[in-house]
Amino acid sequence: MDDLDVAIAAARAGAVVVGAAFRNPVVTEMKGTFDPVTEVDRAAEAAILAVLTELRPDDGVLGEEGTDTHGTGRRWLID
Repeated sequence: MDDLDVAIAAARAGAVVVGAAFRNPVVTEMKGTFDPVTEVDRAAEAAILAVLTELRPDDGVLGEEGTDTHGTGRRWLID
């Protein structure tokens, strides 16, 4: 699977989480003065991370919600 296919699979996994939460109330916290985060944000990042870990176990990941892993391959950014 090439990088684009991996990125699409990861994005789709995150989209499933976000789509399932659509129109449902969510708890919002503030990471900073102007930086809200929800349980949906964290769950979507976890779903994306699961795909990346499965398909590219040697790669690192830096995520907006706190994921920070290092690897010997590429470094994926989740925003």
